[in-house]
Amino acid sequence: MKMKQTVLLLPDQLNVTRGALAQAKPADTTVLVIDSDRYLASKPWHRQRIFLFYSALEHFLVELKSAGFKVNFLRAASMEAGINEYRKSNPKTFAKFVTFSKSI
Repeated sequence: MKMKQTVLLLPDQLNVTRGALAQAKPADTTVLVIDSDRYLASKPWHRQRIFLFYSALEHFLVELKSAGFKVNFLRAASMEAGINEYRKSNPKTFAKFVTFSKSI
């Protein structure tokens, strides 16, 4: 039996054929999305760009769910806080986070 993994979906990785999801299979992958306050505060984003970002993210998450992926969406102050929150609530369900080619 293959070990289940959690893939941390970063804001610029809304693609199932590249990045962290390229090798992911719905049966053994949970997708974690963290809506980070720190990310939005990192740049002076135009409000229309923020709208397009959230619209694209919502549509992509619907696609992932339709493809059979389990998706966890968390709102947190930072990516680190979101990962820590996920780890606390899912201590036995994941082995590692996978992003592009490295694990964290």
